[in-house]
Order: sequence, then C-alpha cells, then structure tokens
Amino acid sequence: MDDLYAFGRHLPTQPSCAPPNGRATFRDAGSRKHDSQQSTIHCLTHFQDFSTVQHVPPRRQFWALALGCLLFSGCGPVVYLKESSRTAAALNQAKVDGAEKHAPYEYKKADLYYEKAREDAGRAHFQDAIDWERRSQDCSSRASALARVVQAKHTEDAPRPNQSCGEL
Repeated sequence: MDDLYAFGRHLPTQPSCAPPNGRATFRDAGSRKHDSQQSTIHCLTHFQDFSTVQHVPPRRQFWALALGCLLFSGCGPVVYLKESSRTAAALNQAKVDGAEKHAPYEYKKADLYYEKAREDAGRAHFQDAIDWERRSQDCSSRASALARVVQAKHTEDAPRPNQSCGEL
C-alpha cells in the first residue's frame, strides 16, 4: 500500500482499526466483548484532525495580511480617483463644446456636483463622492450635447455670405 504525505504529515491510505495491542485474540465471550470495545474506541479516537492549520510561514502571513488590508481598505479611494479623472475629462469636453455659453445651467450643475464630490472625498466619504462624480458626469455630458445642438442650430440659421447680397 502506498502512503500519502499531505501538509508534512504521514497519512496511511487505509485506517488501522486493530486493537491497541496489535493482535485480535478472543479467548472467551467476556474478553471478546472487552477487546471489541477497546478496538471500537481505538478506531474512533485514533484519527488525524485535518481542520487545524499546521504552520504558516511568517512571509506568507505577512503577504496575506497585506493583501487583505489592500483589498478591504483601498477600494474607496481607488474608485474615486478613477471617477474623478473621468469627471474632469467630461467637464473639460463640455467646456470645449461651449457649454458655459450655450448650456449654462447644465454646466454649472455639473461643476457644483464635481465640487461637492471633492469636498466629500476630502472628508473620506468616498462612496458619496463617487455618487456625486457620476451625477456630475451625467450633467456634463448633457451640457456638452446641448451645447453642440445649439451651436449646430446657430450655424444653420446664420446667414450665408451669398444669401445677404440682396436683389439686383
């Protein structure tokens, strides 16, 4: 029979349920009962407990702790920074599209939401800041779209140079 080795322990492939003295001799009914009880007790109490961890090297403990701290404490600021860069880009795009002039209410609302997000992030309320950032992105994209529509309308309505010649 092959034996197994797991977690640095020797594991027999088949459990040994022989009586503690190693031989099963039964002389009479009384001793047979006594030997079978000892054999049963020995089989029930002689097992290896695999639920306990033997030994974890200190280096692995350190890395497991560091990874846990990184995963559970760093999520808020990381997501906030990603959303913040997206929001700043959306506000700059709205400004380039002329939203300050053609969609001032939507642009100002987006700008105020962005300022509120920065304020909440300064107080380490990152989930609230992320919500404000997303609202700001939505408003700035609406302001940008509205500014483009207004600019397109004004270019269509503007008189062309050859149309204002008048009659001859």
